[in-house]
Amino acid sequence: MKLDRMLGIVHTLANCDRITARELAARFEVGLRTIHRDIEAIGMAGIPVVTYPGSGGGISLASHSKDRLAPVIRALRTAISGRRADRMTYHAGNGNTDRLLEPYYIAFQWSAWYVAGWCRLRDDFRFFKINRITRLN
Repeated sequence: MKLDRMLGIVHTLANCDRITARELAARFEVGLRTIHRDIEAIGMAGIPVVTYPGSGGGISLASHSKDRLAPVIRALRTAISGRRADRMTYHAGNGNTDRLLEPYYIAFQWSAWYVAGWCRLRDDFRFFKINRITRLN
């Protein structure tokens, strides 16, 4: 299915620095033209994809904060798979708050990464923009 493959491509790009179209084609068992069309559609959907031509080139997600986000996303994924809560400091418009979050899933939506989960401070299901998480234990 095209949607499953495209989500798989985004997930793959989020978990590596750079990958070639040929590697993606082999991984998803499709042709290069299909991968190129999928990458174009992913970019048109608002997900910041960057392609690097030539030897040593490839495809990656463009994010000025990718180096900072990657460890936070990994830690959140570990918490999700381990079904445990994480203590975090979250920066919002009214300042920083310390929260205990039971994360359920991570998504790229509205041109940003979000984590959804149960916030024990607010006793409610909430979405948090990952780039606003300043500390995570």
